[in-house]
Amino acid sequence: MMFVLPLLPLLPLLLLPHASAASTASTLQRPAPASTQVLVKLVDFKQADRLAQDFGLDIGTTIPQLNIVALHVPPSDSMQSIIGDLTADPRVLYAEPEQQVEALAVPDPMEGQQWNFRQIGAHIAWRCGATGAGIVVAVVDTGLATYGEDTPSWLPGVDFVDNDDDPDDLNGHGTHVAGTIAQTTGNGIGVAGVAYDARILPVRVLDAAGSGTTTNVAAGMVWAVDEGADIINLSLGGSSSSSAIEDAVAYARHADVVVVAAAGNSGTSGVSYPAATEGVIAVAATTRSGDHAWYSSTGPEIAFAAPGGDTTGTGEGIIQETTSGDDDGSTIFEELVGTSMATPHVSAAYAILLSLGASVDEATESLKITADDLGTTGDDDTYGAGEIRIGAATRVYLTEHVTHDPAETYLICHP
Repeated sequence: MMFVLPLLPLLPLLLLPHASAASTASTLQRPAPASTQVLVKLVDFKQADRLAQDFGLDIGTTIPQLNIVALHVPPSDSMQSIIGDLTADPRVLYAEPEQQVEALAVPDPMEGQQWNFRQIGAHIAWRCGATGAGIVVAVVDTGLATYGEDTPSWLPGVDFVDNDDDPDDLNGHGTHVAGTIAQTTGNGIGVAGVAYDARILPVRVLDAAGSGTTTNVAAGMVWAVDEGADIINLSLGGSSSSSAIEDAVAYARHADVVVVAAAGNSGTSGVSYPAATEGVIAVAATTRSGDHAWYSSTGPEIAFAAPGGDTTGTGEGIIQETTSGDDDGSTIFEELVGTSMATPHVSAAYAILLSLGASVDEATESLKITADDLGTTGDDDTYGAGEIRIGAATRVYLTEHVTHDPAETYLICHP
């Protein structure tokens, strides 16, 4: 029987805790444009009425003390075009779109350590209102520690190891992976998740030592599909193919469920299974500098690359909440590295695009054309299409499939 191991780094020293660590529907409605008014600062406020007449716009709020007038822009007009025309008018000192403001949530205090989020442009996607809402991501792994102080939103899961409905994580790997996808964000605790409004469906198929069987992985995938998962994350792998897992992948793809898997940590040519299985999105790992991670397996099956980190305890790993390894039910924030850590970035990227209404094919295409092509031109065995850029992919999808207008996409993504 083949055992399936979580794709962690090869050297134990890469698993040390971070030195400074402490403490719906399946799609969203199109995001509303941020503004229907343009704020204009005049050389002389007395010119406000005549300016409005000349441009055929109605006057809204005025701030005469600042020589500012708000002009209503009809929905059919291009905000950017009107701003350009107003700016060119000698009576105008500046023109800018009215913007939305909101009460500020307390930020996650350790988010600054998440270089990986900045590297893939997660914050750009968030500004576009893309956070994975309504999408279910099944993490087929060691389970999920639901008692953590910064736990992602989760649905009732299952345990194929102990054959019960309590997928408690006795290893920590699955909890770390789930956090990268959907860790609770903006709550003033710990870290953030890439698609933080997505929901995690925990499927425990690996035991406390991080080992499991192809039988349980295949059964867990089928269960996740039947329970309504939109995406299946497989941060695990083995050296041999499995017909049962191939059938499970086909079952998932027939249901239009995305299957994302880690390429492997051999550091050599030869992608692990199930990442090498047809129909699976295989993910390689990159470092903080955007280079190929030394441990990341290579091969023609690689679809994308994403941050997997390099060394732990130095700010080069991927930090997330995970179990402490003690029996007291506590969690810690820890750096891990590996293609296991790269994979959930791609799962979260799909969650963000699917939440905007993208089909699986549309999401894949948006990710491909915006990926940072780090290797040889075009697809290659090291990076696939390149390192994902979810912010750019979000804007491309919105422009091509939602707004059909780059200026309107700009307004959506710059509230």
